[in-house]
Parts: sequence; structure tokens; C-alpha cells
Amino acid sequence: MFKNQCDPYERDEDGKRTQPLTINSCTNPPGPQFPDHYSCIAYHGSRFALTHSGSDDSELRKDKHADGPTRFPKALALAGLQTAYEWCRLVNRSGGSSRGADGVLLALWVREGASPHPQNTPCGPVTATGPVGVRVSIDRVTIVQDKDIQEDEPGEINLSLVLYDPPSRFNQSEKSKVGPLFADDGGTSSTLVDAKVPAPVQYCPGATGRFRVALHGWDDDEGGDNGAEGAANGDYNQDNSTPDDVIIGFTAAHSISDIPLEGSATFTTVSGDMEVIYRLDRSTAC
Repeated sequence: MFKNQCDPYERDEDGKRTQPLTINSCTNPPGPQFPDHYSCIAYHGSRFALTHSGSDDSELRKDKHADGPTRFPKALALAGLQTAYEWCRLVNRSGGSSRGADGVLLALWVREGASPHPQNTPCGPVTATGPVGVRVSIDRVTIVQDKDIQEDEPGEINLSLVLYDPPSRFNQSEKSKVGPLFADDGGTSSTLVDAKVPAPVQYCPGATGRFRVALHGWDDDEGGDNGAEGAANGDYNQDNSTPDDVIIGFTAAHSISDIPLEGSATFTTVSGDMEVIYRLDRSTAC
């Protein structure tokens, strides 16, 4: 593939411009006497292009089954692979944000029970081994702002905990979710402990010993706006008629060296929406 596949000039079999330079009409004849995939990608489709109608060269058809048994499945497979690659890229780029956007993605965008590691991609699943693992436990969550108005209290709170590889090598993750739970940000019921917080997660961070932890949540807004909503489904934005409200917690980068050889390390984080106390322990579950 060449840097500019929409170049208007005729090219030879090796993709080099023919001399003297000649504008390519992308017809045959006139034009080159061979399939000039490099110049004509913008005109009639090529082996690299997803076109509306496909061509004898592209064998791809993005929106219809009718033009042959293989054109649409090929286009669909390529589109799916591209989407998976773009997901890996999104996680990677989000990890460079000082606001912890990667943790929000993994906590809220990944459906429970689904893997955020598409096969045959740069962030495909890899199981690390090593002498030391890490276990993350949530000791307490205090809801500061549940995103419901006073007439709609209590809030329908969902919390999602994620333990995962740094986005630069995102090949492992573990997730735990709880909710919907009812909590009022104006009273003592806003403090969540024990069964009201996500269950602990653990994994092996691999040779570098680096990992990230994130806890974020949302308020279910399915149903009415008066009291506890029985229609709350515990799935972020499943019903787009009333978008759920994000409740920001924290995203933190850690290393196994943050945990004492014998014992554990406890951390407290505070955002505008919640205060979280979490604990890191070493484990041998690698």
C-alpha cells in the first residue's frame, strides 16, 4: 500500500508513477492496460477499498448480499476487524489522558461478561504468568453526588471496578460490577460497604509489575422521575430514551512495588461524585 492511494496519475504494476506523468481516467481503455489499484481507489474500488457496489477486483460489497456469495461477508469481516483495531487504539490513546479516560471506557463501555480484548488485534487476550499477582478490594464507597434531583431520590447506583494492564500493552483485565443499588446523597445511606460494593478482582500483572485500577459508576435513568425507578436495568445506557448519568470515581496507575511484601496498601480517592477507599494485596494466583 502506498502513502497516497488517491493519486490521480497512472501507475505501473509496482505502484510507481509512469513517466511522463499521465492523468489516470480509471477506464480501461483508455488508461492503463492493467488493474491500476493504486490510482483508481477513489473511483471504482480496489482490493483495498470498501465500495458500495464492489468490483471484479475488489470482491467487496459493503451493503448488499445480492452481488455474490462472498463480497458482503468479506466486507463485513474487514469492517469488524477495523472496528476491533479502532477499539484498541481508543483505549491506548485514552490512557494518555491525565483525566483517566481509559478507566471510564472500561468500566462503562464494556458490557458485563464481554471481553474488551478482541482476538487477532494488538489488544487481544494474553495470559501473563509470574510469581506475584495483585488483588484489589473496595472497602467503602461514599456517594457524594448521585446525579438525581431531589424529587427523584434515591439514586439508582451502579458501580464497576476494573483491574487491567496499562493501555500501552492492554492485553488483560478483570471486572466486577454491582447494582443497581438505591442510595440517597443527602443521608447516611450514601455510604456503601460489603455486599453493596463490587467484589474483589485479581490477576497477574506480568513482568513489568504495572497495572491500573478504576472504579466508576452511573445512575440508571430508565423509568419515571419520581422516587426509586423499578425499570432500572443495571446496564449503562441500554435504554437510550433517557441517557444514564455517569458517576465519576477514579482511575489510578500502580505497580506491584506499591504493595508491601507482607501486608496490604490502602488508598483513598475523592472526586466530585464519590469517595472511595480501596485496598491492594499481593496474591499468588498467577
